[in-house]
Amino acid sequence: MKEYKPLLIHPILDDLADPSRRTILQTLRSGAKSVMSIVEQTGLKQPNVSNHLAKMRSQGIVCAQRCGKRVYYRLSDRRAEELLDAAFPNQSTPTMLPVSSSNLDEMARRYLQALMTFDEDVAGSVVAECLTCSLSMMELCVDIFQPAMYHVGQLYMEGKITEAHEHLLSNITANLVAQIFHRFPAKSYNGLKVMLGAVSGNRHDLGLWMISYLLKQEGWKTYMLGSNVPTQGFLSLVRLVKPNLVIISCAQEEMRLELKCLMDGLNSFRDRNRKKEEAQDMKIMLGGGYLNAHQDVTIELGADATSRDARGLMQILDTWF
Repeated sequence: MKEYKPLLIHPILDDLADPSRRTILQTLRSGAKSVMSIVEQTGLKQPNVSNHLAKMRSQGIVCAQRCGKRVYYRLSDRRAEELLDAAFPNQSTPTMLPVSSSNLDEMARRYLQALMTFDEDVAGSVVAECLTCSLSMMELCVDIFQPAMYHVGQLYMEGKITEAHEHLLSNITANLVAQIFHRFPAKSYNGLKVMLGAVSGNRHDLGLWMISYLLKQEGWKTYMLGSNVPTQGFLSLVRLVKPNLVIISCAQEEMRLELKCLMDGLNSFRDRNRKKEEAQDMKIMLGGGYLNAHQDVTIELGADATSRDARGLMQILDTWF
């Protein structure tokens, strides 16, 4: 006698029979949302929403991710999305509208405000809101994090905040950048290698970390040396790894001598390589506060280019590679 395997029914079908869960699932079709956001959009009681989400999470229908004090829920299964589309063909998922420049400015302002009150949880909730608006990693880095950190740096230079204060705010942002990186898929390895580091004496490397994450996203293999890299150690690693690109950060004019020593060594290395037909040419990109204010130094030191932000850097790399 032939045996028949039981038909596996996706658990979402049971949830569609429950009016409250059906409403919650419909809300999540437009993207990740916090419990309070779902409460506001559905009119359901907060305890009921939390209970329904816990049940659907245990079934694998929704998944959750914490950002600061808030937990954001989204549909975890593509099949669940397809079943919702089939069950409600006339109720299309709301289209995410492009975020306007005024909205970006407002989110950047709120992020800075959260930083200045040392509130990492509120800062995290602003970032989570940006993610629900489908901002890219590039937009988050250049339009949200960078303006805030420029402002913090300016306050430090003017003596309005202490070095410890500046380190705290930088570390809050660094933690959030690391958290969101894994939300964005990375392309497969493109065969290109990049080494990133700050000159000896330069203790700021947040901008380099953001660029490193963005390049990873594009398929680069990254060698992140971080801040305050001794010149000879930097050069020895370049000779060992033979990267296609070197990115150097220099924040202050006081570090210009170290930058020149590093550039002299890098230029000597690639001059020798250029005499070898099989050797691939290495590009050098400079950045940081000092180079942003004195872009002529880039040419003077023999580097290939400089850029004020990651967006400009990526555009330059598109022409090189």
